[in-house]
Amino acid sequence: MKSIEKNLFIYQSLLSEEEESQLHPTMQIDDSISSEALLFRLLLGTVNLKFYNQDSFITQNRNYSKFGGVLENEGDKIQLAVFDWFTDMGQSDLNNYFRVNKRRNENLFSEILSESSHFFYFQNQKNYVCSFLHLYRFLEFTSYCFPIIYASKSLNHFATFDTFKNYFHDQNEGRLKFFRKFIESIFDESRLRAYCSIDTLVGDEILDKNKHRIILNLCKDFDIWDDGYVVRIKYKNLIDFIVNLRNRYFHFFSDRRDNISSLKFDGQLFFESLNEKFKNWMALIYFELLTHSVYKQVFTELK
Repeated sequence: MKSIEKNLFIYQSLLSEEEESQLHPTMQIDDSISSEALLFRLLLGTVNLKFYNQDSFITQNRNYSKFGGVLENEGDKIQLAVFDWFTDMGQSDLNNYFRVNKRRNENLFSEILSESSHFFYFQNQKNYVCSFLHLYRFLEFTSYCFPIIYASKSLNHFATFDTFKNYFHDQNEGRLKFFRKFIESIFDESRLRAYCSIDTLVGDEILDKNKHRIILNLCKDFDIWDDGYVVRIKYKNLIDFIVNLRNRYFHFFSDRRDNISSLKFDGQLFFESLNEKFKNWMALIYFELLTHSVYKQVFTELK
């Protein structure tokens, strides 16, 4: 199986050489592949990876492109994970997109690929707090793509200008409001109204109650469903939840009563059941970005 090295990671294709050869050149695992194309392969669960000083590869056969859950690729599903994605889009269009944008966006997607790779690395190490940090950094780097996509989809230029002004001048609330608007602009309302289930049980009575209390506190402004063990949050509120969680735990301010204290709080157990759900949603956001970018390029070339 083919492998390449980028930055601190080595990536190895899960496809056989024959299956690999059926992909267009820009998506094949070799030294010429762009960081975005490699990210695409990684999030589809068709590439293993290892940190530069590791002896063995981390199996990354999880497909994050499916809404509502992560699927593990086995056997023929590994190849289908790539080709199924072309159902509504020609492989040649995606190949052309990766070819045209390889140099243009390489620096940005090199960062996004690195954050995603570190996420998988620390998940494998069972350091779930650290993997969440890289997950959040993945979101921040990906968000650099948001303004361009949002502007191209908006028909109200004055509203778009006001949104951008708040985004760049208000680093906290302005950016969060923009995230909400952007998510609403790329997903159907039916998908945003669907619920993401968050298990509040970690296996210890005191920690269970504390996790449940923390999650409810983070969701106090959302429309949720709660049975005492599982809290269900609408996908349209999931980014708000992630941002609130990051601010309350990692940006601890002494004058806030709703901070997450380390007293009676096991960060590893808390984040363990959350990270995969967060990664799934962020990957879906990326795939929507990719879809729009490919179609935009196709339509531009047809003019």
